[in-house]
Amino acid sequence: MPGELAFGTGIGARLNFDFFLVRFDLGLQTKDPSLPPGQRWLFQPKAPGLATSTASKFNLNLGIGYPF
Repeated sequence: MPGELAFGTGIGARLNFDFFLVRFDLGLQTKDPSLPPGQRWLFQPKAPGLATSTASKFNLNLGIGYPF
């Protein structure tokens, strides 16, 4: 169902060396389908028991691997 999809946005950087690459990604969850309708988007007002800080919605990823 379309209403059950989560959305996010982010930015990343890739350092490509001859023998491996390093990738940094910072993502932000902008829609949480587990919340009640009307409170699912990041900037919508939340019920007092459902309010979370925006900092807890960030996710930092580090990837190290071979170039392909």
